Amino acid sequence: MSKKINIPKSIKVGGVNYKIEIMHLDKNDDGNEILGYCQYLDNVIQINEDASPERQEQTLYHELVHAIFFETSNNEFQDNEKLVDSVGLMLHQIVKNNELK
Repeated sequence: MSKKINIPKSIKVGGVNYKIEIMHLDKNDDGNEILGYCQYLDNVIQINEDASPERQEQTLYHELVHAIFFETSNNEFQDNEKLVDSVGLMLHQIVKNNELK
């Protein structure tokens, strides 16, 4: 039996409330699927509804790392996809493997 994935409707990052939207996201200009997107000025994290539940959860952590770097004024890190992906993947696994809530 698979564990139900719970993605909240909103989450606070550094005191800023980010709304989380599960929605259809178009492909990028290169024709690649977009799994998620963090809109800093609107405080919105969008996650692609077409992704599997596990991928949606993983994408949430990735987008949260973008938001963390933005809210902490670490502009040199917020657009570094390799760093964001590494930190997001590790945070996701730490929470999941240790059953943190």
